[in-house]
Amino acid sequence: MDHQLPSIEKYLNSRLLQTSIIAKMKKGCIRPTDSTGISVAPFWISHTEISKILQPAPIETDIRLEFVDIPNIHSYVSEHAQVFFESIAYTEDMQIFD
Repeated sequence: MDHQLPSIEKYLNSRLLQTSIIAKMKKGCIRPTDSTGISVAPFWISHTEISKILQPAPIETDIRLEFVDIPNIHSYVSEHAQVFFESIAYTEDMQIFD
């Protein structure tokens, strides 16, 4: 991120994965949290984890749930993860979020 490599957008997009279960979830209302907007859930997500992420709402919007599968970033408390997410937070390259 810090080096603004032109291939970083392609790499990040290749690491966004969906299981067949979460690919079927097309509408919902994401539960507000005090966090960064990233929710931690097991890869084989259950209805319990889904209810932690989504809330019942009278108005639903289009959503796309994905897992970020990047080596050494899976633990949000690791030093590598902290550096990575801090770099994303302060990047000026908004194309990586498209």
